[in-house]
Amino acid sequence: MTEELAGRRIDPATMRRINEIHILRVLHAGGSMTLTELMNATGLARRTTTLAVDSLIERGLATSDDFPDSARAVGRPARRFSFRKKAGYVAAVQFAVHEVRALVCDIQARDTWEVRTPVHRTVHRRMRIGAAAKAVGAALEKAGVGYGDLWNVTMATPGLVVGSREVTLCQVLPDWSDFDLAKLFEHKFGCPVTVVNDVNAAAVAERWRGVGKGVDDLVWVLTGRRSRAAIVIGGELVIGAEGAAGEIGWLSELGWNELADHPFSFHDASAGEAASKATHLMTALDKHDSEALESVEVYARTLAPGLSALALVLNPRLMVLGGTAPLIGQPLLDATNQLVAERVLRAPEIHLSSLGEVAPAVG
Repeated sequence: MTEELAGRRIDPATMRRINEIHILRVLHAGGSMTLTELMNATGLARRTTTLAVDSLIERGLATSDDFPDSARAVGRPARRFSFRKKAGYVAAVQFAVHEVRALVCDIQARDTWEVRTPVHRTVHRRMRIGAAAKAVGAALEKAGVGYGDLWNVTMATPGLVVGSREVTLCQVLPDWSDFDLAKLFEHKFGCPVTVVNDVNAAAVAERWRGVGKGVDDLVWVLTGRRSRAAIVIGGELVIGAEGAAGEIGWLSELGWNELADHPFSFHDASAGEAASKATHLMTALDKHDSEALESVEVYARTLAPGLSALALVLNPRLMVLGGTAPLIGQPLLDATNQLVAERVLRAPEIHLSSLGEVAPAVG
């Protein structure tokens, strides 16, 4: 029982629910366990543990091993219980300028199904919302499940997000400010919908499955035509009073707005002179061309003041560079590490994101 519950009168039904949630979390994290192992892990009595496990099995949230008669003949093995990975599914939607990405995975995130739908950057809200709904439906179909199997849908979007529902300001996507994004999908999906800023989602993903795994104090930085930071302190995401924490790219004095016009930042452009120049520079960089290496230095010198300011204010253990930076690679990382180290009291480790453009959806 948690400290919050100590000393309070709790009705039996609520107590059973608390015990079941506790056991379910242990099974989710610990894999297959015997009843004794569950008792030791939860501190619950045998009868309490047995009742909770039986209830979880009945509801399809846990499974019990069935042993063949031959095994029982030589002595009945202890029953082992496991979290049922197909008990439910979760989905993620990532809204980007040129596409909508939908991911569906089982509740243990072991199996994943992805659908990507191209959209034109100028499409308005209704068409982008429609593309997202179709992408989720297609991903569910690939997984062989339906909307009724969804437990939660998370939506990663550019812009300021308040209350895990509303996008209050977005200058990246047209007609994408001052509306309740979660409300538009809750009825169709029939489950809770959570809305998060995409860079914040990327930071969570990196700490879960990327180079920041297990790091409690980190800053995840989006580089490219958009520049923004996400902040994790003490293992908790910092979003600020109105969802604007980390919007350091707005401060023109730091120079991050210049990254938007740098040729490297147009690596994902579909066509045009800027796209051609970006492709040429990336190819030249692979050959260690002097012009390309000088362009990397310019990029690093532009990026370093903002990174240094974040390091001085927050003192993170790790900084992760996402967006364009991982595509430029080690030359940018080496130059940036050196420039930041020259400016701060305690230099953080700086790494390139290992998750790539899918990071917001993973988070």
